[in-house]
Amino acid sequence: MKTIKEDNIFYMWLKTALQKLDDDFKSKKFNPMNEQDFRCHLYHCLIETRNKVEGITYNHSIMNEYKIPGSSTSSGQPKSIDIILTENSEPRLCIELKESNSNFRSAKSMENRLRKNIKNLKNNMETLQSLGANVQPVILYWFWGSRRGIISKVEEEMNVLRDKYPNLQFWCGPRR
Repeated sequence: MKTIKEDNIFYMWLKTALQKLDDDFKSKKFNPMNEQDFRCHLYHCLIETRNKVEGITYNHSIMNEYKIPGSSTSSGQPKSIDIILTENSEPRLCIELKESNSNFRSAKSMENRLRKNIKNLKNNMETLQSLGANVQPVILYWFWGSRRGIISKVEEEMNVLRDKYPNLQFWCGPRR
């Protein structure tokens, strides 16, 4: 699976939305209490930045809790991905979210917290790709305990996960 290129419009859209989320968080305009708050505000930022990214049009949309066609969990419910960016209703960028109220976690701790997300995202990517979708996965880990931005040590720890799972994109924030 290829990684997201800097000139990919979905990468740029997410990056622009995350900068807005960063700004809102650091200025205390956004004070999350849980992962749902994070998801809702990211969705808001994606909508708000839609017109700021060259190439993003109204043919590009955001889907929350996207249901994977033909899939099911052990309880019989369709499997889902937190947020998907689409083009003409076709999935292009799949985003799984995880949050922490701390300002640091080791790679091992992050991997333990992300284990289910990693497994689900990998399985869902395989299903979507078998259906012909050209999708790219991102796991976004947000550290609410760090108003001034993540410390460089978190980025180093995240690189351990990037090396271990090269087919997944791992992003973290907030940025300094």
